[in-house]
Amino acid sequence: MESAQLTVADKAIEILRQTRDGDTLEPRDLKLVEMAVNDCVFRRT
Repeated sequence: MESAQLTVADKAIEILRQTRDGDTLEPRDLKLVEMAVNDCVFRRT
């Protein structure tokens, strides 16, 4: 599956899967994943 076809939730699931359910992420990085899934991350244009 290409990255362009993945939803934010799909990407977050993959990040969590590859980081032992987030155990190997720094707290700020885990928070960023959470915020992205909850649609709290905004793009700058």
